[in-house]
Amino acid sequence: MVLDYSAIRRDVTEAVSESMHANSMPDINVDNSISMSKGFGDISCSIALSIGKMEGKDPEEVAVSIIKAMRKLPYVSAVEQKNGFINFTLDRAKVTGAVVTNILAAKDGCVKSEAAKRDKVIIEYPSVNPAHPWHVGHLRSALLGDTIANIHALCGAYVEREDYIDDLGLQATQAVWGYMHPEIISSAKKQEGKFDHWLGNIYVEVNAKAKDESISKMISDTTIKIETEGTEEAKIAREVTSKCVEAYYRTSFDYGIYHDVLVRESDIVREHLLDGAIAMLKEKGVISEGHDKYKDCTIIDFAGVEGLPKEISNAKEKIKVLVRSNGVPTYVAKDIAFHMWKFGMLDNPFKYTVFTTQPNGKELYITSQEGSSMEFGNMNKAINTIDARQSNEQAAVKFSIMKMDGGKDKSLMHVAYGVVDLETGHLAGRKGTWIGFTADELLAESEKKASELMNDKLVKDAEEKAYIIRNVAVSGIKFEFLKVSPEKRIIFSWARALNFEGNSGPYCQYMHARASRLIGDSRAENIDASQVDFSGAGSNAEFNLIKQLMLARYMLEKAYREL
Repeated sequence: MVLDYSAIRRDVTEAVSESMHANSMPDINVDNSISMSKGFGDISCSIALSIGKMEGKDPEEVAVSIIKAMRKLPYVSAVEQKNGFINFTLDRAKVTGAVVTNILAAKDGCVKSEAAKRDKVIIEYPSVNPAHPWHVGHLRSALLGDTIANIHALCGAYVEREDYIDDLGLQATQAVWGYMHPEIISSAKKQEGKFDHWLGNIYVEVNAKAKDESISKMISDTTIKIETEGTEEAKIAREVTSKCVEAYYRTSFDYGIYHDVLVRESDIVREHLLDGAIAMLKEKGVISEGHDKYKDCTIIDFAGVEGLPKEISNAKEKIKVLVRSNGVPTYVAKDIAFHMWKFGMLDNPFKYTVFTTQPNGKELYITSQEGSSMEFGNMNKAINTIDARQSNEQAAVKFSIMKMDGGKDKSLMHVAYGVVDLETGHLAGRKGTWIGFTADELLAESEKKASELMNDKLVKDAEEKAYIIRNVAVSGIKFEFLKVSPEKRIIFSWARALNFEGNSGPYCQYMHARASRLIGDSRAENIDASQVDFSGAGSNAEFNLIKQLMLARYMLEKAYREL
C-alpha cells in the first residue's frame, strides 16, 4: 500500500465507523469529520461532537466510547480525546520511513493518481478572437485552462486540450476588413511588429471608424461575404486569421501552454454542424419559433421553466435568440452545436491538418477544408474557462445539452473567471486599452527583472542563462495569476506580477530544486530507504514536512473533485 494522507484517512474513517457500529451509534458520514490536526495529535476527528448533539450526550463520553472499541491502526501510536475531538498521533518513524520509501521508489510519479481514470475530458481555453494579441485577461484564461488540464492528466484522465477560433465574429471581421482597406485604415499600410499586435492596432482603428455609417455598412457587407464559401473575402479572412493564430501561439508556447486541436468557427458553419443541431433541438422541443419582437427568430423560451440556473432565472430577459430574423445564427447557437459535437451527440464532420509542431514535440491539429478525419471530440466531460460575464450564455448551452441528453449537463462545467482590470481602468479590446498590457509585454518585463537578479558568476553559458531567465519569469507570472481564486477579479499590477520574493513562483522553483537535489543525491548513493533507521525522525519541523508530502496526492485529488 502506498502510504499517504488518503490511505491513513481511509483507515481512520473505517476504524471509527466500525467502532460507532459496535456502539450502536447513528450511521452518519465519518469522512467529512476528519482533518489534519493543528493542535492535538496529527489527525483529528470531530464525529463525537455531531453524535453528542444528535443524541443529547456529552461529546467527551461519546469520544471515549468510540476509542475503547476501536481496533489498533498500524501507523498510529496513540489515540486520545480532547473536548470531544478524537485525536490520532502518528508513529513518526513508521510514517516517515513509508513516505520516504514511496517517494524514492516512485520517482517522478509519486503524486500521480487514478481518481479521474474514467474521464474523457475536453478542456477549452483560451478562445481568443483572432483580431489582436493575448492581453493579460486572455492570459488568465489560458493559465487556468492549462492548469485544469494538467490536474486532470495527473489524476489519470484522458485529456483533450482544445482552442476555439472565432474567425467569423465581429472582431475578426472588423480586423480583416481593415487589413483589406489600407487606403482607409492607416495602420494597415505596413506591418509593424508581430502580426497579432499589428492586426490588433488595425482592429482598434476600424472599431473607432465604424461609427461612420458608410464604413459600418461596408463591414456588414464584408461579414456576409466572409461567411459565404468560395468568395475572395472568405479566402483572405482565412489567411489573415490563421496568421494571427500563428502569432499568438508563439505567445502560448513562450508560456509553456500547448493544445491538441484548434476548431475554427468557420468550419463549424461550413460543415453545417449547426443545421444538425437545430434539427435535433427542434425535435426535442428545446427551441421554438419566436413571436412579437422575436418574430421569424429561432429562440429558447425560458419562461415558466422550473429549476433554471441562477444565471438564467436572475436575468431580466427570459428569451435567448439562437437564429436572428435575417437567418444569421448567434454565438450561443454555434456554441450549443459545438458542445453537442464535444459530447458525441453529433457526428464528427471535420477534417484536420497539422497546424504546427509544438516545442513539446506534439503536433497541433486544426480543422481544415482539406485533410484527414481524426478522433477528436466525443468526450464524457467538457470544461470551459470563460469570462464570468459569459455565464448567462454558458448556462444556456448547459440547459440545451441537459434537455437533449439528460445527465450530460452534469459533465459540462463553466469555470467562470473574474475579469482582469488595470489600475487605470478596464481592459477593452475594441478601445485598445490592452495596448501595453499584452502577455508578450508582460513576459518581456518579467524576463528583464529576472535577468537583473541573475548572478552572472553562477551561470556563464548564454543559452543556459536565457533558459533560466525564461523559466523564472514564466513561473513568477503563473503563480501571481493562479494564486487568486478564479471567480475573483484581478486588478493587474506590474509590481505584483513581477514580485519574485516570498510567496512566489520563483520561490517554489527554488524549493523544488533543493528537494530534487536531495532526492538525486540519495539515488546517486543508492540509499535503500527500507534499510534506514527512521527512529530519529522526531523533530516537529521534520515531521511537519513529512505530513506535507503525505498530503500531496490528496490535495491533487481534492482540486480535481472540487473544480
